Amino acid sequence: MAASRLATDLASPNCAELVPPPVQLTDVAVFAAMDIYGDMAIHAVLDLRRGFSRAELEAALEATVRDFPVLGHRYETGFFRDRWAPVDAPIGASVAEAGEGDPDSLTEAWVRRPIDVTRDRPIRIVAMSRPGGSRVLLTLMHLAVDGAGITAVGHVLTARLYGVAPSLPIEPRRDFFRAIEGLRWYHWLALPFAIGISAAQPLFTWLASVRDRPYPRDGASEATWRDVVIGADYLAAVRARLSPGATVNDLMVGVMGRIGAARAPTASSV
Repeated sequence: MAASRLATDLASPNCAELVPPPVQLTDVAVFAAMDIYGDMAIHAVLDLRRGFSRAELEAALEATVRDFPVLGHRYETGFFRDRWAPVDAPIGASVAEAGEGDPDSLTEAWVRRPIDVTRDRPIRIVAMSRPGGSRVLLTLMHLAVDGAGITAVGHVLTARLYGVAPSLPIEPRRDFFRAIEGLRWYHWLALPFAIGISAAQPLFTWLASVRDRPYPRDGASEATWRDVVIGADYLAAVRARLSPGATVNDLMVGVMGRIGAARAPTASSV
């Protein structure tokens, strides 16, 4: 079994020997923004044709935490500097079994259950049964990973679950210099301009039109959403009206722009 093979390779059940990663400036900014925007969690729902035991899920998570050490730590604020501190709780504290019930209702209930990043690991796995297989809900805090990060973690976690090697090398570093070390010489020529544009972005936001219907900032309010299914035929018809090479992501960005414009009295300057 994949779980027993992984468990044999792991020396410590709690990853106690993991070296805490240094806190990045982006970590501080995201943590401060959570007071305004909520927990900022990223959820991935995986519907599978087979199920996994709790031991298999814990072993896979254990291995994934070793690959990405930040996932084994909690965020701790300090007077001079914040830091990532090890979590003493066993790895099983980050794995839950939702039991029997409607998988969509169970998923919604767990999505609404926050993770305390100052106490718990910024990752959680919830397993539940569904007709024809199982569902795994993977929750990752944006404080620890970005959009590309959840893709990497999800891929590695799945590889560990099935007992195979990840298809790409694993990069545990998450610092700024790691992000820019792949730049070529001609990228550096454009970097000052890009930095200037990013630095001016708050000014563009401040100059944008005021919304007629501001978004609520009540911390007690729960997140709401709507599932929209776009059929293949309709999507093909919409893309036919777009410029050649336009992607689904381009379409979604355009939709969000129209929604934002509908909430403002005049065209946004962003």
